[in-house]
This record gives sequence, structure tokens and C-alpha cells, in this order.
Amino acid sequence: MTTTKSCRSCGGAELVPVLSLGETPLASALLSEADLAKPEAKFPLNLVFCPSCTLVQTAEDTEHPRSAASADTLKEAEALATKLAKDRKLKTAVVAVASVAKDLADKKDIDVLHTTDLLTRVADLNGVVAGFAAALKDEGVVVVECPWLKDVVDHCALDTLNHEHLSSFSLHALDALFTKNGFVVQEVEKLPGVQGGSIRVVAVKKGKKSKSVTAMLAEEKKAGLDTKAYYEAFATRVAALKAELVATLEVLSEQGARVAAYGAVNMGATLANFVGMNTGLLAFFVDTSKDKQGRYMPGTRQPILPPSALVDKQADFCFLFSWSSEAEILEQEKAWRDRGGQFIVPIPNVRFV
Repeated sequence: MTTTKSCRSCGGAELVPVLSLGETPLASALLSEADLAKPEAKFPLNLVFCPSCTLVQTAEDTEHPRSAASADTLKEAEALATKLAKDRKLKTAVVAVASVAKDLADKKDIDVLHTTDLLTRVADLNGVVAGFAAALKDEGVVVVECPWLKDVVDHCALDTLNHEHLSSFSLHALDALFTKNGFVVQEVEKLPGVQGGSIRVVAVKKGKKSKSVTAMLAEEKKAGLDTKAYYEAFATRVAALKAELVATLEVLSEQGARVAAYGAVNMGATLANFVGMNTGLLAFFVDTSKDKQGRYMPGTRQPILPPSALVDKQADFCFLFSWSSEAEILEQEKAWRDRGGQFIVPIPNVRFV
């Protein structure tokens, strides 16, 4: 781990601290039973804001290898790239998909390059965007999808912030990064998604900004995403949410309630560690993934069980860390809810359902 001394995008030396989530283990580092006897590595999780290019980024680099996207994700991305090439009447329609930086190696003469949540996870932003330029034909386009920082802040979704996401992008920050590297951000659209919402950006080597780009830049400007005050206000809301979650846990503990959590996901690990949801407050996690069942959460060390444990172990309440799938999960766990179980949605404010 190294401390970030200058902005990953523009190189600016003035990085303003805006939010600290303490020291936590890597959110994706699930534990085996044997790991429970060993100490866990923990890393600071602090966010800083660059006034020069508006990028919000972690104050430390904890970049680690990321597995490639799933086959379904890659197939969907390739289909989108092919459609975009057809819509733009590009002659050869050579498309490529990149979910990790090494996917860019040796790629040349590409018409459409689609990246899947790549820029948020790499330290060398300019090196990767330069790789886009080298891979594309002069008339080629690059498509970038990533969580939209305004939605993260609007939802107070601090649980989407973790060590793997080195950068959190507004359109202002993406525009500055691409402009520096000889691209024009030509189009943008909002996408509903797991993390409150994402944006899909299309950048080209030659062209001009569409109305969709100028409108979103204006929206961000009006909200203040280009100012440190915006993120300081976010930090204040995060502190209030933490206090609300701690108070809720204390009340449930005093009542002798058995409390679980649904979703052994990165967002759940980040939130549980930030709030201090240890095994005395949160008995176990449940998750539908068989690969996760039988393992333990990083930092807080609860066992991960199948969802049937909500009934089998008679949980009274369950924090819904997979909060973006609320409707689906409520229907799936109807039997437990019919027995009196209640879910607690933690984002953006504590809500019992």
C-alpha cells in the first residue's frame, strides 16, 4: 500500500481529505475457517478530492489483481459494442471488450472498445486511457460504464466505497481525464444499476459534445460536484447515518433480538466494518452464492450461511445489504417475513420493512 501524493488523473498536488471510513480489510477478502486464527491485514479507507480536475479518489493505493468480468457480462458488452458500431455505420465493425487492464494489450485497429467498470479500479488512469487511444482507429469510439458519483452521494451509499474502487467518477472528472488524453466525451446516458445508478459514456478522438453531455455537466455543476463543500456535506450525512445504525443496533441488542444480514457483498463488508457490526451485534450473514457459504466475512467475521438460515436460526431482524434488490429479496424471503421477520434497509436511512 502506498499513499497517493498527487491526483491519479491530472497530477495535481492539492488533494483535500473529504471522508474517512477508518481502517478495514479488503471487502472481497472472505475468510476460511482456518483464517479465523490469523490476524487480518487492514488498510485505511480515506477519500480525497482534487480541486483541479474534481476526481474523488482513495488516499492510498491498494490495487490488487481483479478477475475478468463474467461471461454473461462480456457477452452483453460485446453485443452493445457491435450495435454501437452498426449505428455509427463503421465500416468493419471490429469490436473488443476490456474488463481488466491487460485486456488492452496488443489490441489494434478497433472500431468500438467497451470497458466494464475498469477505470474505477486502476491506479494508472492516464496509462489506461492512452491504451484506449492506441487500440482504436482514428474514427473509433470507447464506451465506459461506471458508478455515477452523484448517485452514490444522493443515496448516501457509502457502502459502495471500498479499496477496490480507487476512483469515484463524476462526469466532470471523466471529461477532464479524457480531454487530457486527446478524447472528446461525446455522449452520456444514465443507467439504473446495483450501486444506485451508473453512467455510460461514449468518447471519440474527433467530435464534439452532445446535448446529453452538456446537460449532465450543468446538472453536476448546479449540485456542486466540482466543489469540496459538496463532499464535506456528504461526510456529514455519512456520520449521521453511522450514528443512526449504531443506535438501531444498540436498541435491538437491548431487546435481545437475533440479528442477521443479507448479502455477503463488498458493500455489506464495507458498511459492517465502518459501523462496527461485530458478532455480538450481528450473528450471521446469508447469501445465495454457494461459493460464499461456509466462509466468513472479513473484519467482522460472521459465518456466511444459506438464506434458509433466517428461518432455521430464527432471526428476528436482517440488515439488507443487497439493498438494490429489495423487492426481489422481500418476495424470496416471504416465508421468513410471514413468521414475523423484518428486514432493515440501511441506505440512505434506516428503514424497517
